Amino acid sequence: MSLDRGTFRIRFQQRHAGTEPRGGDAFRMQKHHAAGPMAAAARATGAQLVFSDEIVLDETLKHLGEYHFKGGYGPDTLRGCNTITHLCAFSRALLQKAGGERPEYDGAQDYDLILRLTEQTKKIHHIPKVLYFWRRHGGSTAGTIEQKPQAVAAGKAAIESHLARVGLEGAVSAQPGHPGAYRVYYRVKGQPLVSVLIPSSDHSADLAKCLAALYAKGGWPLMEVLVLDNNSSDMATAAYYEEAKKTYPQLRVLEYSGSFNYAAINNFGAEMAMGDHLLLLNNDVEVISDGFVEEMLGYSQRRDVGAVGAKLLYPDATVQHAGLMVGIGGTAGASHKGHEADNGGDMFRLCTTQNVSAVTAAALMVKRPLYEALGGLDAERFAVAYNDVDFCLRLREQGLNNVFTPFATAWHYESKSRGLDTEGPARQRHDREAEALRKRHPGIFAAGDPFYNPHFTLETENFALR
Repeated sequence: MSLDRGTFRIRFQQRHAGTEPRGGDAFRMQKHHAAGPMAAAARATGAQLVFSDEIVLDETLKHLGEYHFKGGYGPDTLRGCNTITHLCAFSRALLQKAGGERPEYDGAQDYDLILRLTEQTKKIHHIPKVLYFWRRHGGSTAGTIEQKPQAVAAGKAAIESHLARVGLEGAVSAQPGHPGAYRVYYRVKGQPLVSVLIPSSDHSADLAKCLAALYAKGGWPLMEVLVLDNNSSDMATAAYYEEAKKTYPQLRVLEYSGSFNYAAINNFGAEMAMGDHLLLLNNDVEVISDGFVEEMLGYSQRRDVGAVGAKLLYPDATVQHAGLMVGIGGTAGASHKGHEADNGGDMFRLCTTQNVSAVTAAALMVKRPLYEALGGLDAERFAVAYNDVDFCLRLREQGLNNVFTPFATAWHYESKSRGLDTEGPARQRHDREAEALRKRHPGIFAAGDPFYNPHFTLETENFALR
């Protein structure tokens, strides 16, 4: 169902794989109240496509079933799940360019249309307000989507068709246990070399675990590893280095003798690297998933992508990192920290690829020319903390998409070899770097992270409501 308003068309999709909107006079009133904010947002921003947040009510319309508080548009996020859906308004001209609904995608016809609309414009705006609500009932598609494989198959076909139109080679699969969520695996083109940069200082047992897992599960044969030693003093470390160089192909140990400066150490490694892509990797990271490097490389090779981050877990199998959200705690926080590893997350954020503002340098891949063009990590302002956030935000300023993929997974024994910045001079340095981040990127702190909904708290990292 649609409502024309000038050159805009406002969609109230009643066949969506979820629930159905309430009917009668109340539904007409909802349209009336929603149309104004949508049209105003389109006029104010110049957007050709506008979408809002939404909530789901039970059959009585008295109890909240769930809320869909969305982030801003990201192409990878949309390919993982139809996050736009309702309420969605778009210009008549955009619809004419994209074409209307196609019956061959019944069950996911709105998903197919939205993908085609986003291909035709970059002027997309998210209104972080609830302008749409649904009434859930037993006969709705979403309540039984796992029993309606045709809807899942139609969604998969819609993504495949979209990838072909935009010139991306990818294999699409539905996510088991998460109906309506999809994975896109991007095939790596050519034979690019990946240089893995691993800062390390003693703690050879941790490094041994890191290297063993990386070589066993990296999944990409064209890989060189640069261990960047920073003032190790343990004789056992020197002995392990010799053993590692004999055990693992294309492994080099390089000495960085200055004081600990995470950014400077990685920049030194990047200068020595020969790869087409750089993978920054902490020595306390142990790869879990097969094809870890290949998965990240599939995204990094794309021209529209800046940094690629992995899903990092604490040893208790809870989430440590799933992308970074700017503004949490006054600086940046890790998405879904503390959630169970197999949890789908809010709106499938933990089980589908997401576009995010930043990812952690504990496992970050980027094209080497991009790293060099930006001057690498800022070693003067951010010696230890927030160099990754700053780097990713500078990539965003270049119009690039940063990506978190949950299909590259590793354990992270966070800061095990270096310690945490909780007191004394380390804390003072941390606070200086936090202030430097806020001063360098005032816009995002003032406006809020575009991929994090303002309905969620800035106090914690678990997507709790304000």
